[in-house]
Amino acid sequence: MMEWDDDIQGTTGTTHVRSLPNGDMVGICSEIITSGDNIGENQLTAYRVNKENINKRIRLGSVPTGKCSVYQHAFGLSENYVTIFQHPIKTDMGEQLMGADMITCMKQVADESTLVHAIKIGGEDAGKITTYDTGNFF
Repeated sequence: MMEWDDDIQGTTGTTHVRSLPNGDMVGICSEIITSGDNIGENQLTAYRVNKENINKRIRLGSVPTGKCSVYQHAFGLSENYVTIFQHPIKTDMGEQLMGADMITCMKQVADESTLVHAIKIGGEDAGKITTYDTGNFF
């Protein structure tokens, strides 16, 4: 098991990491919020790992997703942005823990939109998140 040297409470790594041209790795994990007004809710967190300390994730930005985990498999990455696609597919972790196959645990929420979150990863606007609502695009 990996031991991290940071405060990101990543419950699951939701994507494969990708690399920036300088060799830094970027990934997305799911977190359960443990303080503040939204305790127990979920968020997707984009993070960066650099060669100076491969055991420390640097938070690039977090996007709240509500009470359920949101299915993620991949994300967009450029030198300037991480793009998280938040489609209306929730994962029922209780069913999955009870042994149900993953496809059975995925539930589409028909009245939710697909959101695209662009997180700036460099420059003076680093950490700024711009969200685009595409409507029900899934």
